[in-house]
Amino acid sequence: MGGKAILFLMLLAGALVAVLWFTDEKPTVEQTAESPVLDGRAFAAASKIRWQFRDRVPIEIGRSERGELVLEEPVRDLLSRAHLDNIDGAWTSAKMHSTPLEADEQGLKEAGLAEPELEMHLEYDDGTRIDVLVGKPGPLGVTRFLLRDGKIWEGGTEALTSCLHVGSDELRERSVFRNAYGQVRELRVEQQLASGAREALHLKLVSGEWQLLSPVTGRADPVAAQRFVTGVSNLRVSHFHHSEMRLPDGEPDLVLHVVGSHGDESVRLWEQDGQVYGVMPERNETPFACDNREYSQIFGNLAHELRARILVPMGESTFEELVELVIDPGQGRGKRIRLVRRSQADEWRLVEPIEYDVRDTPVSEAAQPAESAAPVQ
Repeated sequence: MGGKAILFLMLLAGALVAVLWFTDEKPTVEQTAESPVLDGRAFAAASKIRWQFRDRVPIEIGRSERGELVLEEPVRDLLSRAHLDNIDGAWTSAKMHSTPLEADEQGLKEAGLAEPELEMHLEYDDGTRIDVLVGKPGPLGVTRFLLRDGKIWEGGTEALTSCLHVGSDELRERSVFRNAYGQVRELRVEQQLASGAREALHLKLVSGEWQLLSPVTGRADPVAAQRFVTGVSNLRVSHFHHSEMRLPDGEPDLVLHVVGSHGDESVRLWEQDGQVYGVMPERNETPFACDNREYSQIFGNLAHELRARILVPMGESTFEELVELVIDPGQGRGKRIRLVRRSQADEWRLVEPIEYDVRDTPVSEAAQPAESAAPVQ
């Protein structure tokens, strides 16, 4: 090949590179035959979202000061992450292709877009706005007719509408705390005891271990602490009440303070007539109810277990760890009972008030009260 031919090919290649380099404009949606419904953008990346079904109130979602998506209309509250993920998956992945229908009166009527079932509007930080109208199902019943940028499309699935058929309360986050167990660094629970006094169970994570700051200072039992903190951080709303709801009179039975990756959070709880009510100050004093069984499990059983480990700092393997057990009823109340064994592998033996071989089961039953005993004040 001659030098002129090589030079010509090099110039041609250079020209093609220049065209590709300087031409960054892509065809608009209305000029293409197939396109993602949201132009390849993520639904959850929008800064403002609004949708409305025919004859229903609109739903509006915006960004909080922290940058997270929050429900703004018809009520302002945290948005359920699970519902958001479901909606994001349906809309972000949706594709559409062009149809022969013209976006005139006849075409809109045929596609069910003259009176659309759903209107969706999204705004992004770069100023982009996407408006999508959803009409009737397509010919095969698995897609939907869509109106986007003045053009009638067909695409998506029934999920485009079914994922949005939820009430405003269902869209609200049901987790009382945003800080999950692995994000909690400190927990303080102020609880009214049966005696009428108020006690604070105060736990703080120090060098990877839970430490008690109240009612005593010291290392918390790791298993009991983990269960208690997990239970509190997993507390859920069973249903929301209207803001006009009147809460029970008097001081709350419980005041919860959680410090974690999502900041400081606090909740006040009342128990009345077998019902548990609460408010979340960080969520506009939102009143709610939670399951009484969950409440009793966390602040009854798990809290009792944590207090028991304060009184007798031994874990669930108390019996396996024991090598000596003394039961002393006190002066004038009977004889002292003393049981011993040389090691955990040896048999138990009664040495006071008489010497006698004993079986493991009665000794285990005798140790059980010590394992579960807890101070009441």
